[in-house]
Amino acid sequence: MLPGRMPRSAATRADPQRRSRDRAHMLQTSVGSVNTGPQDASAAPGFRRADTLGASAIRRRTAGTDRFAVADAHRAEYIFDDATAPVIGATGERPMEILADPITVNCRKVLAGLKLIGTDYTLTKVDYFKGEQKNPEFTAINPNAALPALRDGDLVLWESNAILQYAADKAGNASAYPTDLKTRADVNRWLLWECGAWFGTCYIHLVENCVKPLLGDTADQSVLDGEAPNFHKLAGILDARLGECTWVCGDNPTIADVAVAAPMHLHGWAKLPLENHDNIRRWMAERVETAPWWKATHVGEGFTLPDAA
Repeated sequence: MLPGRMPRSAATRADPQRRSRDRAHMLQTSVGSVNTGPQDASAAPGFRRADTLGASAIRRRTAGTDRFAVADAHRAEYIFDDATAPVIGATGERPMEILADPITVNCRKVLAGLKLIGTDYTLTKVDYFKGEQKNPEFTAINPNAALPALRDGDLVLWESNAILQYAADKAGNASAYPTDLKTRADVNRWLLWECGAWFGTCYIHLVENCVKPLLGDTADQSVLDGEAPNFHKLAGILDARLGECTWVCGDNPTIADVAVAAPMHLHGWAKLPLENHDNIRRWMAERVETAPWWKATHVGEGFTLPDAA
């Protein structure tokens, strides 16, 4: 049983689609990259603090290897290495701290977005499968007990899209988060659409086709069939936009592209039904999945990252 899992109510048992949504909420798992670093006495109790590498650098050193196992019964191996960033950012300030477990969708979103923005940061691992996000030390930072969170001086911030907005503004990256009023409103619209609609429909497929098999269960086809009209409605909206634009909000990638792509990053394994959504498939294959900020945080089938070049 996963940390914090509660018995299902009679209403939940009677509604398989609700059951899948509840399970998705509890698991909140997609795959990104992972970090555990050497202990740091300044880290909050129960957390393992990463080496201060900035810009998404993480590596666990055990038994002479950079590979390590995720804290789940199915111990998947990950490699993530980008140790070229400075300890202190270009402004001379201490980099912001990201508290995350990059195996989750929204944590992977933030890491990819920070790469797009070009922001230095340190990463503190909060182990999702061990339930560390429920510890008092973390809920004092995010009372929602959800990942990720950001600390930057006296600022504490949660919600992945809000973190990307803040980081882009702080860095002054008007390409990743345009300052033109109408363009910014468009980016914000897609950020809200992703977290309010797109994430949920993609996540049902992720849970049914990825997470359940990982945990020795099988997909519930009735849940997938019940979600199909909603998925295709939402996919049609995104597909129509991508038929008009190279990227979600114009000719250049923005944090809207990172946010909208994140719930789909295992689209093949999650068996997202994209056959009739050619513009989405083209955008993912030719744009997103070839972008350096996406490739650097990619996780493929088998939950493995490629060796760093």
